[in-house]
Amino acid sequence: MANRTWLQLSQDLRREAGVQGTGPSAVTGQTGIYENLVSWIQQAWTDIQSEFDSWSFRKGYGSFTTTNSPTRDYTLDPAPSAVEPHSFTATDSAGNVTQIEFLDYSLFQERYRLYSVNDAQPPSVCTLLPDGVTLRFLDYTQADYTVNYDYTTTVVQFTNGTDTATFPPEFDMILVWKALIDYGLFYNAQEAVQHGKIRFDEFYARLKDDQLIRPTIKVGGFINGRNRAVSRYW
Repeated sequence: MANRTWLQLSQDLRREAGVQGTGPSAVTGQTGIYENLVSWIQQAWTDIQSEFDSWSFRKGYGSFTTTNSPTRDYTLDPAPSAVEPHSFTATDSAGNVTQIEFLDYSLFQERYRLYSVNDAQPPSVCTLLPDGVTLRFLDYTQADYTVNYDYTTTVVQFTNGTDTATFPPEFDMILVWKALIDYGLFYNAQEAVQHGKIRFDEFYARLKDDQLIRPTIKVGGFINGRNRAVSRYW
């Protein structure tokens, strides 16, 4: 089952709200109530993404190959909201995998302020520059290492009518129920507000159970959690 598109969800919202007509026929060029329907679906999508950094559907896997010196800066694409510090590894041409130490930028600067950069070294230590997209290695890198890492995606907006949410398709209607609340509040339709809230709460509880990454607890503390002082963990 495929996710429903932004346009389809806007049409679903029209039906649930009891708005007359068959549209909207597109997400652009709309006016009046149809423009509102499209906008409320958009807002529902960005609001839900923003609620937690630890949504599973906001987790991504990145990879790139190092090039010849003198290069030690690499642009992460797509731009992450955060990176998982312990996820960075380097794989050489023989398939040998080594862990790359990731340091917060301030610690990286403090520790290596007087460091003399070496030429053509295997990736060993890195940091994310304040621009949020440039990964800097301690030394100029040797070529042909595959660097892998995990990251949190940025909050994205729908841009085309065919765009879809990135959570599983069974949760698509959560956007409609959240948008229906906005519709009801805007048009003082209390029945729509109540119906939207009941269904939204139901779907949202299921979404959190399915998609929120929670710390694993053992006797004596956490195995994994989030440490915002370094970055955002899973």
